[in-house]
Amino acid sequence: MSGTRRRILIGFVLDTWVWVEYWRGNTAMRPWVEEQGPLFSSTITFAEIVRYFTIQGIDPATLLHCLDDIRTRSTVLPLDEQLAIFAGHLKNREVEGIADAIVLATARAGGHQVVTGDPHFRDVEDAVYLGKE
Repeated sequence: MSGTRRRILIGFVLDTWVWVEYWRGNTAMRPWVEEQGPLFSSTITFAEIVRYFTIQGIDPATLLHCLDDIRTRSTVLPLDEQLAIFAGHLKNREVEGIADAIVLATARAGGHQVVTGDPHFRDVEDAVYLGKE
C-alpha cells in the first residue's frame, strides 16, 4: 500500500450560485438539488442569499421561503472558529472571496465537494463546476 491517502467524498456542499439558479428555473440544477445527496449548505450561504435578494428587490416572503427550502433540502453546516481559520488559509491561495473560502473550507472539512457555477471555483480541483467554460 502506498503512502498516499485518498479522500472518500461523502456529500455535496451547494454554493449560493446553485440555489439561485435552481430558483430561477435552471433545469440543469434540478438533479443537484432534488436527486443528489447528501446535501449540505454553509451558513454563509444565508448571508449571500439575503444580500442577493435584497439587491434584486425580491419580496421578504419569497426570501423566507427560499431560506426554508435550503433548510429542508440540505443540512446547514455552521461556521465555527476552526472553519474560519481554515477558510482564511484558503482565501487567495485557492479562491478570491472570503465567502467562497468559507464554502470551500466547509466542504473540505467534511470530505465533501462544492457544487457551483461560480467562476472563482473553475480551477478548484475538488469542486464540481457547472458554470460556463
